[in-house]
This record gives sequence, C-alpha cells and structure tokens, in this order.
Amino acid sequence: YSDCLEDLTKHNSFLVKEFLNLNKKYTQNICFELCKQHDLIKNCKCFSYYYPRIKNARPCQTFDEIKCVANFEEFNLTKCLN
Repeated sequence: YSDCLEDLTKHNSFLVKEFLNLNKKYTQNICFELCKQHDLIKNCKCFSYYYPRIKNARPCQTFDEIKCVANFEEFNLTKCLN
C-alpha cells in the first residue's frame, strides 16, 4: 500500500492480482479502493460501481443491495493496512 513502482507481479496477494487485471497505473488510492470493494463484496454479496471492479462479482442492483452499499460507506481503511 505505497507509491512504490516495484514489479508487482512478484507479489501473490488477491488484491495485487485484481489490480493487475485492471491494466491501470498503480496508485495507493486504487489499492485502497480495491480493498474497500473486496470488503464490500464480502458484506453485501455484490460490487459497487463506485470502486474498481473485482472479477467474478456481480453488481449491486436490488434495493437491499444498494442499501447495504450505502450503509457500508463507514468502512475503516485501517482494515487495508495489514
């Protein structure tokens, strides 16, 4: 979770693999957004269009799913620091 420009393909974490699928330049912000999206998917069982998409997840579309996303906005980024 830094601005380092090292070869990310050397890492084997889920979030690094998802980032590499985005074909974007690495930034710390994108990394945090992916982390938030990953946790949102675990909690709401769908992805939000506000954050980078994670493969094999479906979009939030029902009222209950959208409500879950709205309630999830209180996400604590410290979860992404470990």
